[in-house]
Amino acid sequence: MKICRDCGEEKPPEAYYTRPNGYTKPNCRACVSKHKKEYDNSPKGKEVISRYNSSQAHKDAKGRYRATDNGKATEKAYNQSAYGKAANIAKSKKQREQSPDKTAARHAVKNAVRNGSLVRPIICSVCSEAADRIEGHHWSYAEEHHLDVVWCCTPCHKTLHNN
Repeated sequence: MKICRDCGEEKPPEAYYTRPNGYTKPNCRACVSKHKKEYDNSPKGKEVISRYNSSQAHKDAKGRYRATDNGKATEKAYNQSAYGKAANIAKSKKQREQSPDKTAARHAVKNAVRNGSLVRPIICSVCSEAADRIEGHHWSYAEEHHLDVVWCCTPCHKTLHNN
């Protein structure tokens, strides 16, 4: 049993965080959690969190987490929740309103594939590999180029957008 430096209560070792060197922290988990919440809600804490969330390090860490099985499961659960569905609907609506030319081009390709006047291949035209998902990349969203698409896999499509 160990006495917490903050609350003064005697608690078992499991009630404390263990440091990498094997020693336990002097404050129990409940007190550490309480202090973290207080800090996170303080002006300084909010500013530090905001600065980190907009950093490249945060974006990289989020990307690595989303690539894990746990990250994929978490994202899937969120997208299937009522809150996630509402957020995705709002995001889609906002994108359609901000870019009506992109929306028109996507609909033109979707309709052309559905009625058979445009055929979606199973091989990426950029890397020449078969893929489960082949996407149409528009070089231009002008009306006369709505059906001028480059069929590519998702990684190649991302590369085309980043260039």
